[in-house]
Amino acid sequence: MMNLRFATLASVSVLALGEPAWAQSSAAPPVEDRAAATIPELVVTARRRQESLQEAPLSMNLVTSEDLEKLNLRNFTEITSVIPGFQTVPGGATVRGIAFSQGASGNNPTIGFYLNDAPVPASDLFQTMFDIGQIELLRGPQGTLRGRASPSGALTLTTRRPSLLRSDGYAEVTGTDRGGVNLNAAVGVPIINDVLAVRLAGLIDEGEGTGINSIHSDIAPYSRSQAIRGTVVFEPMDDLQFIFTAQNYQSAARSFIQAESTATIPGFPFIKASDRVGLQDFPEQARAENTNYNLQAQYRVAGQLLNYVGQRTRVDTETLLNTDLGDIFGPGTPSALQGFGMYTETPVRTWAHELRLSSEDRVFGIFDYIVGVFYNELKSTSTIYNPFGISFTPPSTAALTVSTSIRDNKSEETSFFGNLTAHLGEDTELSGGVRHINYQVDAGLCAYADVPGFTTPVRGPITPAGSCVPRASFDQHEKFNTWIYTGSIKHDFSQDLMAYATIGSSWRPGIFAGGFPGAVLTDRQRSFLVLPPEKSTSYEIGVKSSLLDKRMRLNLAAFYQDFSNYPFRPTSPLFFVAQTASGSLTRFNQSLFVAAVPAKVHGVELEWAFAANQNWEMSANVAYAHSKISDGTVPCNDYFAPFGSADPGDRVPTAADIIAATGGQNIGQCQLSMSASTAPEWSANLQSEYHIPLSDSREAFVRGLFTWNGHNSNDPLNTIDSVKSYGLLNLYAGLRDDQGGWEVMLYGKNITNTERVLRRDSSPFTVTYVSGRTPVTAVAPYRRIGVNDPREFGLNARYRFGAR
Repeated sequence: MMNLRFATLASVSVLALGEPAWAQSSAAPPVEDRAAATIPELVVTARRRQESLQEAPLSMNLVTSEDLEKLNLRNFTEITSVIPGFQTVPGGATVRGIAFSQGASGNNPTIGFYLNDAPVPASDLFQTMFDIGQIELLRGPQGTLRGRASPSGALTLTTRRPSLLRSDGYAEVTGTDRGGVNLNAAVGVPIINDVLAVRLAGLIDEGEGTGINSIHSDIAPYSRSQAIRGTVVFEPMDDLQFIFTAQNYQSAARSFIQAESTATIPGFPFIKASDRVGLQDFPEQARAENTNYNLQAQYRVAGQLLNYVGQRTRVDTETLLNTDLGDIFGPGTPSALQGFGMYTETPVRTWAHELRLSSEDRVFGIFDYIVGVFYNELKSTSTIYNPFGISFTPPSTAALTVSTSIRDNKSEETSFFGNLTAHLGEDTELSGGVRHINYQVDAGLCAYADVPGFTTPVRGPITPAGSCVPRASFDQHEKFNTWIYTGSIKHDFSQDLMAYATIGSSWRPGIFAGGFPGAVLTDRQRSFLVLPPEKSTSYEIGVKSSLLDKRMRLNLAAFYQDFSNYPFRPTSPLFFVAQTASGSLTRFNQSLFVAAVPAKVHGVELEWAFAANQNWEMSANVAYAHSKISDGTVPCNDYFAPFGSADPGDRVPTAADIIAATGGQNIGQCQLSMSASTAPEWSANLQSEYHIPLSDSREAFVRGLFTWNGHNSNDPLNTIDSVKSYGLLNLYAGLRDDQGGWEVMLYGKNITNTERVLRRDSSPFTVTYVSGRTPVTAVAPYRRIGVNDPREFGLNARYRFGAR
C-alpha cells in the first residue's frame, strides 16, 4: 500500500513538472489586474450558497488556498496563526473562549468540523493539509443550516476539484533545517470535455515531530504522514452534477514527554524548559489511518436546487503511552517499573446523509428558503490496556497488574431543519431557522478482572485471561428530542456598509467520560462522569464595511453567550482513589473526570484589510473572548488544608489522604468561579506583503506574519501554569512568475526563537507499587511541560501548470 502511494505521488509530480505546453496555454490575468489597489472580494458558503463575505450576517474567517501557500501552512494546527481566537490542542480546539476537548465533549464537539460539506470527526482535519480549496471558520451557534448543532462555531474545509475544461495541477516541495520534508502534488484532467473530469492529489510528509529527545534513550522522535485523494466531477447534463471524493490518510508518530525539574536533588539531572528534553526510556507511539468517501449531488429544477451530501468515514487509531517514565525515580526503583505502558486502540465508523431543497430563484421575488433532513450515525469501540500497579517482592518476584476495559458506543441523530429569509426591499433582510433533533445513544463498558502475573516488561497490547465483565453502572442508554433556532436581521445602509444582529440557540447531548476509574463508583465520582445535556443561547451584533473606494475592509462583531451544563475538564492530572470489585483500593494519577457547570462568555472580533497601493497589502485580525464559570462544582485536588480550593501541587496525597479529605467519596471537588478556557483572552495577527516587478515576467516579494497571544492563566485549577503574553514572527522572501506559474521562497518561522511554556502540570510524576505488602509511592523531582515550537528555517518551491 505504501509503495503504491509513493509511486502514485511520484507520477503526479512528474506530470506536473513535465507539461510546459499546459503552462503556456494558461489564461491567468495579467499582473496589474491581480495587484490592483483594491481589496479582492471573498466568496464564502456560510449560508449554503455563494455570497460575498461582506454580505453574510455573521462573524467568520476565511483562509484561502493562496493564504496556505504564501505562509507555508502545512499542518492544520498552523491555521491558528491566521485565525485569532481559534486555538488547537491535542484532541481539541477553542473558539470564542469555549473549548472542544475529546475527553470532555466526546463525539459532540463545541465546534463542528466539515469536509466537503459533510460532518467528520476532528481527526479527519487535524492533519497535514494538501490541495485545499479554502477553509471557513463560522463563529457562533451553527446547526439550522448545516450538519449538526455546535454552540461555538463550525469549521469547513473544501478540497480542490478538477476543471471540466482544462488540465491543471501543481507540485510543491518544502525542506526545513529541522529535518522536515513535505512533498505534495496534484493533477486534474478532463476525461470528457465539459462532462467528466478527474483530479488526483497526494502527500508525503516527514519530520521530527515534537523534536523532544530523551536523556535516557537514543531513539529519535519523528512524525510521518502519507495521503492520496481522488476527486471525480460528473455533469451528464447542465442541471445535474455529481462530485465524488475518496481519501486515505496514514500517519505515525514517536514522541517523548517533555519534562522539567521541580527541585535540585543529588543524583537527578537538573532539566530546564529550554533544554527541550524528556526522561522516558522508551517513546510513546501513535498510529492512525483515516479513510473518507464523500458524494455531493445537485439537481436544478424549476428554479429550485435539490442537494444531497453523503459521507462514510473510517478512523483507526492506536496509541502506546509509556506510563512508567523509565528510570526517573532514581537508582533504587525496582526494575519491574521499567518498560510498561498503557495501550489504546479505537476504531471509529461514521455515516452522514443530508438531503435538502432550496430556492435558486426567490419565491414571489421576496423569499429564499432551505428545508432538509439529516442523518448521522457513529460507532466506536475503545479498548484500553492500563497497567496501574506493581506487586514487587525483593529480590526476584515482580507482577504487573493490568486493568483492561472495552467501551462500545453507538449514537444516531435524525433531524429536520428549515430556514426562511425574507428580503424586504433592496436593503433589509430577515432570516430565521429551526432544527428538530432526535438523538439516541447506547453505550456500555465491560472490564476484565485485574490481571496479575506479568513478570516481563510490556510494550504493547495484552491478552487478558477470562471474560469481559459488563459494568452496568457505566452503561448509557438515552434518547433526546429537542429544538434549536436562529434568527437574524441585517440592513445595508449603502453598498459599502452593512449592520446585522443575530440570536441563536444550541444543544449538545450529555456525555459519559471515557476510561475506567474503578469497578465501584461513589456518587461523587459518577456525577463527574455522566453529564446532562448542554444548552446555550447566543447574541451577536456586527458591522461590515468597505472603505476608501474598496481599498479597505473593516468588520467588527460583539457577542455574548450563556451556557448551562457546559462540560468542563481539568487539564492537569487529578489524584483519586479507584475501588475494585473486591473492595481493595488503588490510587490512580489520571484525569478522567468532567463536570457540568454554568458558563458565560462575551467578546469582540475585528477584521481589517488594506491595499496601500498596487504592490503593498496588509491585514490584521483581533479577537477577545472572556469566558467564566460561575460557582461551578468541579473535580480538583483538594486533599490538604486549607480546604476549599485546589492544592498548590507541591504535595502528593496517599489513598488514605484522599479518603479522609473526601469522606470516602474518593475524589476531591471545589466550588469555584474561574475561566472556562485555557486559551488566552486576547489574540491577534498582522500580515503584510510587498512585491515589485523585476522584469516583464518575474517579481520579487517579501511578506511577514506576526501572531500575538495575550496573557493566559491556562488551567484555572493549576496555580503554576500561567503563560505571559508573547508574539511569534514569521518572515518570507522569494521570486515568482507574474503569471503564477512558479515560485521559490525562503522562510523563517518564529524568527526571534521566542520560547514559552504553554503547559505545566501542577503535580510531579508519580507511580505506585507494592513492595511485599507495603504500598510505595515513588515521586520524581520532575513534571510534564509543553513548549511552543522553536525557530525553523526552510525552502519552498512550487510549480503550477494549466488553469490557474
